[in-house]
Amino acid sequence: KSILSTILIKTAEHYELNLCDFVVCPVPIHKNRLKKRKYNHMELVAEEFAKHYNLEVDNTLLMRKKDTPPMYKLTINERKKQLDGAFGASEKIQGKKILLLDDIVTSGNTISELTKLIFEQNPKEVIVMCATRSNNCNF
Repeated sequence: KSILSTILIKTAEHYELNLCDFVVCPVPIHKNRLKKRKYNHMELVAEEFAKHYNLEVDNTLLMRKKDTPPMYKLTINERKKQLDGAFGASEKIQGKKILLLDDIVTSGNTISELTKLIFEQNPKEVIVMCATRSNNCNF
């Protein structure tokens, strides 16, 4: 198992999360970045995590519509501006339990944008997990 999936599994165990019937959704990357990288590392982490809990991974419920630059180079305000309109969420989220996975939460803007879109689709429940976060995080 990867270090990130192990951290997420241990976190879920520590908080005794009931993940029954959740659909695992990794933070999506834009198709241009996927073409360049050849993989989305969070999809791989999500698959390992989901396998451990016998959960479904659905990479189609969230999409990255805007090809943003790497966020680590940007200020918090620049990140927020770049992420405006960067994501989309499927109507298929309605009534589902969504588990959103991210590797690093720095400012919290990516998670904020995604959860806003997820809640617009009326999910049954939402849990957000990350392997690590910055001290500058808004959460």
